[in-house]
Amino acid sequence: MTALRAELMRLGSDLVLLGFAFAAAVLGLAGSPDVVLVAALYPAVRYTYELRWGTMARAVLLAGRQPVLVARVVAALLGGAVIGSAGVLASLVPWATTDAEVLVTAPLAAVSGLFAGVVLRNYFLAPLAVVLVHIAAELAVVEWPVLGPEMWVLGVGALLITGVVAWLSLSLRDL
Repeated sequence: MTALRAELMRLGSDLVLLGFAFAAAVLGLAGSPDVVLVAALYPAVRYTYELRWGTMARAVLLAGRQPVLVARVVAALLGGAVIGSAGVLASLVPWATTDAEVLVTAPLAAVSGLFAGVVLRNYFLAPLAVVLVHIAAELAVVEWPVLGPEMWVLGVGALLITGVVAWLSLSLRDL
């Protein structure tokens, strides 16, 4: 519970979240559907940055590995919801066309971005992997339009698989 409380307190003053929410608002004004990509990049960048500077090691020493990962998942969900909301609220201007489904997909994308950061543990490779997976998903929908309605099933499956891999990688190795 201490790890979750610490994460929730840090979200209020998280400048990284503020920057990503601003980027999502700009994309929302432009009518771009890439607000979900911004939501996925946020926890990958934040986790690997904190891993690089030792903040993650301190949190694990104080609370333990599993509580920290659960707290990070909750913070990623909330951060993704904030980023998705910023994109959707900015799209309320007449010329923008960002869908309201971003409110649901952005938090899930944020959790998958967190898991990419946990598995890759590199502040360059984790965001790059998130971008490449997003591009591959977009190309799959363009190439095979039949997959469009079923992409959420593939996304949830990929989220579960990366979650299990992230949980095991955080549990089985040292920081």
